[in-house]
Amino acid sequence: MFYASGDFEPTADAPAQDRTPLRAKVDLDGLPTDAKMLVADVSTLEDPRTYRGIAPTTGGGDVHVLLWPNVLEDRPACALSADLGVRVDGGLGMVGDNTVLFAGGRSADGSNVPRTYAADLTRGRALQLPIGLASRRLHPTVTRFGAGGLVAGGADPESSIPLGTAEVYADGDFLESRIELGVERAEHAAVVLASGETLLVGGRGRAGSLRSLEAIDPKTKRIRSSVGTMDYPRRNPVAVRLVSGQVLVTGGQDDANQAVPDIEIFERDGSRLPGRRPTRFLATRTRSVVPMSGGGALAVLDADDPDRVNVWRISADGVADPVGKVPIPKNESFSLFRGNDDQAILFAGGIWYRFDPWAPAKGFAPVAAPPRGGPQAGSLPLDTPDLGLVAWVDDQAKLRALRFSTRSPFERVPRPLLTTGLDGFAPDRAPQTGSFALDGTRGLVLGDGETATLTVYDFSDFTLTFQGAPTVVLRAPDGREAQIGASECLFAFGDSSTLVRRGNDVQVQSGAGRTQCSLPFGADTRLSVAFRGNGAARSAVTNVVLSRN
Repeated sequence: MFYASGDFEPTADAPAQDRTPLRAKVDLDGLPTDAKMLVADVSTLEDPRTYRGIAPTTGGGDVHVLLWPNVLEDRPACALSADLGVRVDGGLGMVGDNTVLFAGGRSADGSNVPRTYAADLTRGRALQLPIGLASRRLHPTVTRFGAGGLVAGGADPESSIPLGTAEVYADGDFLESRIELGVERAEHAAVVLASGETLLVGGRGRAGSLRSLEAIDPKTKRIRSSVGTMDYPRRNPVAVRLVSGQVLVTGGQDDANQAVPDIEIFERDGSRLPGRRPTRFLATRTRSVVPMSGGGALAVLDADDPDRVNVWRISADGVADPVGKVPIPKNESFSLFRGNDDQAILFAGGIWYRFDPWAPAKGFAPVAAPPRGGPQAGSLPLDTPDLGLVAWVDDQAKLRALRFSTRSPFERVPRPLLTTGLDGFAPDRAPQTGSFALDGTRGLVLGDGETATLTVYDFSDFTLTFQGAPTVVLRAPDGREAQIGASECLFAFGDSSTLVRRGNDVQVQSGAGRTQCSLPFGADTRLSVAFRGNGAARSAVTNVVLSRN
């Protein structure tokens, strides 16, 4: 079966699906021509197991869909037939829309420098680049850089001296010219800002651990040093971009090789937040952090102390709340993936776990009918834009993956929402006793500032109806928000309200009246929808219906 989705509502007469025999190339004449995303669900008579894939359409022409095994079946992950060049200390990351780049490092015995490989996640191909990196690099960072990629910093394999250059991957290989960094750095972190710039964070310089940050613009290929500085120098920090567009930094080691536990938050452009001080956190040997679609981040810490809480929810303000414990064998590696619906996926101790953002007391629970095996020691988790795909490169340089979901941001939204459950929404913090209460009559009751975000989906023009009087938050991909019913668009919602977005305008209507506001985004900006408590006694929401127009 093939399912199409886009900025339209499927109907009984036009269900936006097509059943066709499996071939290498099929014509899908029964699908809408304005589809934005295609989902494939495939099985055969000889092999009844299901394989699923999802890919954006191109507005005409061929669509390449790579099928991966459905995770809810007892079988191992699939791997690409070709490896990506066996190595240690390499850099791995997504570049462009669907390309995985594995660069730098050295062979296990140190006898040679591996070539650079690129893997296409739409066709399942892994190819060695004809030219590859100009400089040998250990532990470089690999990030998206415009339509290509950026391999930055790292250390020289022979001298271990940090490197002060970055190389740009474009059109299938690296450009001849290199970018001079503001400072040599290795053992650093890198994160792509909302602007598209790559922010390099901390690391090791020639004189020791670094506090500095620098941003690299993919359009000008120039360094921007007008960014923040960390309170603490850090080697091997963890840095993630939050849904707000801000950057969270935690972990790493100082020059004495002591763990740096504190959390620091930086603005969307990498600058310091005025008056913001680091937040205390636990010192651990290793940690993994993923951003949450509802807001903030989720952190899993190593289990050197079996009695210590090792699952934490970090708010957008950098405040860490304990969630619970998940068993991680001492001195064993673990892999954390974002997952859809803020249901992060963890592999630890040979067990697959899934996180429930609404039930912090449970935290991670074992996955029902889990796949066999998972990332082992020496594997590198891969952060893909397809949140339903869990992928990693193992110690033999094989790219392996499992599909947990084929949810598309263009799908039809189930309706109504927030009547008998919380499906589809995610909180912006760890729910505490009395917060985010689900009332049988009023729906989701929100305390002042508490925010519940509809995950996965985003919208162009849409119509939203609901009952209750929360603040409606419209969020752009860069993290900027417009609060309807608050400062950006004052309005008193009644018992039943309708909000209509058309381009850059929003019209709101309820029994209390009608108003129209302009949004601070471009007319074509896709938006996600959230509800926020505004301190009012009736700050609740139920019977939510969203339709695309």
